[in-house]
Amino acid sequence: MKNRLLMAFLAIFSTLFLMATPAYAQTPIDWDPGTSTPTFDNGSMTWDPFDSAQAQPAKGGIIVTYPPNGFAYPIDLSTANIFLQPSATASEVPCTLGGAPMNAAPGSCYFSLSDGDRRIRIEYLGNLSDNFTFRGTDLLSANPVAFSINDFNSADTGVALIPDPARDPARLLMVLDKSGSMRWSSHPTDMGCGTNTPVNDDPMIDPCGPSRWKVLNDSVEAALSVAEPYALAGHDRFAAALFNGNVSYTFPSMDAANKDTLLGPNNIATFLSGTELGGQTPGGSTSIGDGMEYFDDLVTGPDAGDYNQSILVFSDGEENTAQFIVMLEDASPPTIGISNTDDPGGAAGASEFAPGVRICPFAMRSSDPNNVDPTDQLAFIAEHRCDDLAYSVTDLLGQDNPALTQFFLQVLNNTLVGDKLEIVKKANGQLFRDEGTSELFITGQDVQAFTILIQWNETFNGLSELVLEKDGVTFPLLNTDAAIVQTGENHISATLRQPFCNDEGKCVDSAGKWKIYFRPFFQSAESFTYDLFVNADNASIASEFKATQPIPGILQPIELTATLSEASKPLQGGKVKAVIRRAEAGLGNVLSLADIRPADQQSDLEPLSLTALKVEAMLKDPNYRPEILAALQANKVEEVVLTESSPGVYTGLYKDTFVDGVYFIDFLVDAKGAINGPFTRTFGQTYYVPMAPDAEITADSLRVASLSNCSRKYAGGCFSVSISPMNKNKDLLGPSKEKLFSLPNFRGDILTPFADRKLNGVYTTEVGFPEGISGLELITIGGVKIPVDVPAKQSNKYEYSAQLMCGRKEGTNGYYDTNITIHNPNRFRSSLSIDLVLASSFSTKNRSKTISIGDARLGRNEALTIDCDFLKKKVFNGKLPNNFLNGVVVIDSPSRLQVSTTYTTLPRFRWLGTNGIYMREVPERPFRFDDAPPTFNRD
Repeated sequence: MKNRLLMAFLAIFSTLFLMATPAYAQTPIDWDPGTSTPTFDNGSMTWDPFDSAQAQPAKGGIIVTYPPNGFAYPIDLSTANIFLQPSATASEVPCTLGGAPMNAAPGSCYFSLSDGDRRIRIEYLGNLSDNFTFRGTDLLSANPVAFSINDFNSADTGVALIPDPARDPARLLMVLDKSGSMRWSSHPTDMGCGTNTPVNDDPMIDPCGPSRWKVLNDSVEAALSVAEPYALAGHDRFAAALFNGNVSYTFPSMDAANKDTLLGPNNIATFLSGTELGGQTPGGSTSIGDGMEYFDDLVTGPDAGDYNQSILVFSDGEENTAQFIVMLEDASPPTIGISNTDDPGGAAGASEFAPGVRICPFAMRSSDPNNVDPTDQLAFIAEHRCDDLAYSVTDLLGQDNPALTQFFLQVLNNTLVGDKLEIVKKANGQLFRDEGTSELFITGQDVQAFTILIQWNETFNGLSELVLEKDGVTFPLLNTDAAIVQTGENHISATLRQPFCNDEGKCVDSAGKWKIYFRPFFQSAESFTYDLFVNADNASIASEFKATQPIPGILQPIELTATLSEASKPLQGGKVKAVIRRAEAGLGNVLSLADIRPADQQSDLEPLSLTALKVEAMLKDPNYRPEILAALQANKVEEVVLTESSPGVYTGLYKDTFVDGVYFIDFLVDAKGAINGPFTRTFGQTYYVPMAPDAEITADSLRVASLSNCSRKYAGGCFSVSISPMNKNKDLLGPSKEKLFSLPNFRGDILTPFADRKLNGVYTTEVGFPEGISGLELITIGGVKIPVDVPAKQSNKYEYSAQLMCGRKEGTNGYYDTNITIHNPNRFRSSLSIDLVLASSFSTKNRSKTISIGDARLGRNEALTIDCDFLKKKVFNGKLPNNFLNGVVVIDSPSRLQVSTTYTTLPRFRWLGTNGIYMREVPERPFRFDDAPPTFNRD
């Protein structure tokens, strides 16, 4: 504990006076400000000092210390008057002599001797804020003839008192999406609910309601009602920034010097009021980076080291306006930054955002459900800035509706470090009129406090009964002083602290099973869909959960890990399992192979990509709806039992990663500790399995073609490059993944960027090369490098001219056939272009004609053939001109090839002769397009 001087001018009097008058006046020499509420000892039935492991961080009250002198003490408190003012704006509270009794009311004050007979402990059963004061008068000495005990008053120092918390204070910042898409349905995949249609928030009026904005409001309100009872007033900080195209609203309305405020009842109530968060109307574009950047100077300011800081990012779509979040994958270690450009290469100029600050993202729903960029980006943020904790859903209602609240509670646990607010129970169900239900949960011996949170979907409904029961003792939570109860439009929370005693003074031990019974009342619906969470603050149990993929991509296992400890020691012998949900089909395949026109764009709403509009069309078409739902909904469920691989560490592998996309993972713990006895834990997260292209399979799909329409500035030529990224299963990447493509070391010009214009998984770009610039070297797709060889007109090239004769030549008795074989002996793929030059007779005025056969690519040690049948069918529609073809096949390539010809003759009549076969190696000719024409000396 820190000691602070009470008054700088006070000292111990050292002058000896006569025994007839008091010789010594004892004046306090220091105090420890302490913090807040003591806790209750069931054994002695009295209140004890708090310690740092319990529900409200505190010390042993406020300690006033007098100088050592055994003849003056013990201090006589029988006539003392002591008062405490918990904050600058609160009223002064008189303190009662003695330890706090079992039925002491919150907000009451008690005082007694502490740690010896010269220290006074003041115990206030509430939270202390900045600028609190306390004073005492009429204290007596045990030897009043020789000694007197001076009064004390903390206000006399002129120094504001700030209680020292037993844990690091928390700074919790919310960055919330307020863009136009937040007005859209929170369950767009339901029949008849459009993706981008604004909805009424009352599902009784609009079955596609509520909006995403309403769901966000409800979850934020519910989660803050859990945070409030555990917040350390005067120390913990909370602020929010709402963004669309920029930061359009903040709480509180703060200037640059004060971007956060106290986390307390009044501020939370104000934030959730109709004039603050609830009064906002979504609209505009989306700039997540702008929302995050708003807090940059706060979380990196001079006091940043004093706080445990977390930023929660909630968004339902892709960034479309600067500032942008960018992934700094080349940084060491990889991290994120903020950039004002949407160019993927802009990450190189972006600096790291808020080093050391936890940034935890929740994707309420991407406006474009197939767009990998926000999903991949959020997964990257979670991996590097939030211990892999991320959540991404496509449909919030139903089984995923509580995910937002659960995610918030899990981040809260890691923000209020010192309060282990872990989820011990979650459940959901549906009730109808005249129905109630009971749920059970288990808490351990070291539980210092727990919070019950019940949410429901139906606006204007609520609870008519809410009763907690354990060991025959009941707690009627709707009408009690034994719990902190907060109600909202769509939730109720109740927090109980030690001692677990009801209003009648009946107490129960914390360990064991609790039963909670509740019954709803109905105003607007005949059903009551509920979600239940129980959070417990246990002084000795801590757990961690993680899902990772050492090698990202399909067919690679997800490693599942749970770490359990009790009193900082590994907790052995527990039972841990994971429930994993995933889609049954790959979204890339479903979208690429569906032959359906995208839905029409609605001009008065935030625009969607063509891919999202194609999803919209498939959802509306009964023929395609089952296919797209199989790729959007996580209906494939599997359980994995984790085994204890080392003391307290439980591991398992999930191998059913056959499709890319979001995998939903719930960890469930059922264990028994030596201190706590039986206890449970639950933890939820998502893991994104990317569609990792296979380099070899993807390279086989690459096609390069020369463009006839090419500006003169590109003397090296213009080319179309198309490619279909596929994984080892030959699953297609799917459309709308353009940002995964890059052209590193590219020295030409990109005429049109990579795009899947036909939404069929084929990505095409057009490039041009100035004179003296070589062709493409690489295409990078999601980190996978695909080598590309584009013929460049100006570079060194090899030409092979193979003579060709096909058919029956007039005036002869034989038939001629030619087979040209082209082999790539190189260790790399080679591209080639093939032309057919038809020869003309010298005696005629006809000019020779060149016909392009096309471009091709040969892999290492591959070969192809060109023969007369191929030319007859593919070039001349089945009939040779004049029944005979004479010319040259010209093969151009930037690399050396092996080209040979085989000529075969067949007599018209067998008795006229025999077959003839002649083979010839075609020589190569290196040349440049800028070769000067020869000159002739006519002399």
